[in-house]
Amino acid sequence: MPKKHRNLITEKKWLKAVDAYELGHRNGSQLARELGVSPATVSRELKRRGALKGRRVAETLVELEVSLTTKARQRARERSLKEIVALERVALLNVMIEDMVKSVLTAGGAEELALAASKVAEVREALGR
Repeated sequence: MPKKHRNLITEKKWLKAVDAYELGHRNGSQLARELGVSPATVSRELKRRGALKGRRVAETLVELEVSLTTKARQRARERSLKEIVALERVALLNVMIEDMVKSVLTAGGAEELALAASKVAEVREALGR
């Protein structure tokens, strides 16, 4: 009778499997497929190691909460930066428009409005028109 080839699983792999099982990332069948052993072998080894399914699921929730909080803060920072840029643009446009209005008012009359044309063109370009 030929010898069966035993699939030797390192301690490191078993520790990862136990972590996955206790964190709720994998069940026994999934671990058996990944490790290349029978579900009975996985069940026996998990029992021997005192592993309980989902015992550490709270850790997964904490990791998820931290991840979501970090992403939310990042989005808020990005939003704030966009708002700052928009406010700076509005302030710059206000200064340009104020300068344009002063130029038009100081031009004095219709024949001198050509002097304010460059300011009007500058504001038009800044507004994208």
